[in-house]
Amino acid sequence: MRLDCGEIRPGKVLEVLDEYGTIKGSCLGVFSEEDDPALLPPIQQWPTQSGTCFNQPKVNDPIWVLFFTDNPQELFYFFQANTRNGSNHILENKPKDAQILASRDSDLGKAQLYYTTDDGWNMTKDESKVQIDKDNNIEIGKSDLDERTIKVDDDGVYLGDKEKSQPAVLGDNLKDCLTEIYNALQALSTGLKSNPYTAPAAPQLDAKLPSIYNKINKILSKSVNVS
Repeated sequence: MRLDCGEIRPGKVLEVLDEYGTIKGSCLGVFSEEDDPALLPPIQQWPTQSGTCFNQPKVNDPIWVLFFTDNPQELFYFFQANTRNGSNHILENKPKDAQILASRDSDLGKAQLYYTTDDGWNMTKDESKVQIDKDNNIEIGKSDLDERTIKVDDDGVYLGDKEKSQPAVLGDNLKDCLTEIYNALQALSTGLKSNPYTAPAAPQLDAKLPSIYNKINKILSKSVNVS
């Protein structure tokens, strides 16, 4: 293609042809919105800087159509991006060194992926977020409730509100401790039975031991581990 033979005009997506972003669309002065899409040529999405970067088109999306007078069948489009609309809720806070990779606000919710000097990296979807802040601390949360967050900083890993947190229990160590207590209770029961004055207390203790033993065996998680 010769870029000096190209021209860009506004248009609109009329039909999405495939999952790769090929469309049929209007183009001011070339293809009308009233034209039958079946009679229009396909328009390819203009290549991005990365083969892994893609934005799926939707019917009625406003676009710019790039066509060439030396090859009328060579048609490309890219979206009519408006930073004031698409990224205004990030940029209105006057961030430093902002880099916005994605910012969408649709019927399915709001989604963002961006970086600023003050906030670090942020990935959000409505009330859910993942953040690596400027001090390299990590936070994963659901809504603004501290009880529903996971935080990682220089002090450790915190599930829920850091200010209300308590040390986690190591499951294997806890099971070993409870097993020793269970064995001690068994030994106590045997000792009680050897004395006629204390023997009546043994059946009550023996009645509880099976339940304690079963709960000890169920105390370890099959999917969550801590160290």
